Amino acid sequence: LTCLLIIITFLFVYGSIKRIKDTVYFYPLDGQQRLTTLFLLYWYIGGVELNLDDRTELAKVLKNFYYATRTSSNIFCENIVKELCNNNIEFLLGNIHENKSPNTLISQIENLSWCHDSYKLDPTVSAMLNMLNRIQELYIANECSNIFANLEKLRFYILPLSNFDLTEDLYVKMNARGKQLTSFENFKADL
Repeated sequence: LTCLLIIITFLFVYGSIKRIKDTVYFYPLDGQQRLTTLFLLYWYIGGVELNLDDRTELAKVLKNFYYATRTSSNIFCENIVKELCNNNIEFLLGNIHENKSPNTLISQIENLSWCHDSYKLDPTVSAMLNMLNRIQELYIANECSNIFANLEKLRFYILPLSNFDLTEDLYVKMNARGKQLTSFENFKADL
């Protein structure tokens, strides 16, 4: 788990910061996987280590994590955040630490009443379940405990593109190593 934390500490997240009324929103253009990993680290470690009151406070923060592109991913995130406020999470994660078997967390989540088979078709949800499984493996293998407070040491550098008069074209060029994407590649991305 330490290696994972060190790796994602020094990375940038590119995007736009927008203010709508009194609320500030960050729209990542690049860094969604890093942000999702951070979300899942907080969810898992908070679920294992925090009491119900602290998990409820954590859920208030995590509910702000939102997927605008895939409705099913967003609903999945909303549902796992709600699990933090249930005593069910203690059963869910407690079983995992007793069994110590791979994929236990995935099967436990898939058995929850709100988790439908359609989530298996969403690549984002599938990747999130695999990441949770990996976080679980590292947490157990390293015999972690009381590391929740260390999560605040994880930092991303937010690089608002507007500060540099940059547009979303930067992302396209970064991911294509300076080459413009073909119309077919853009079609696939839109699809």
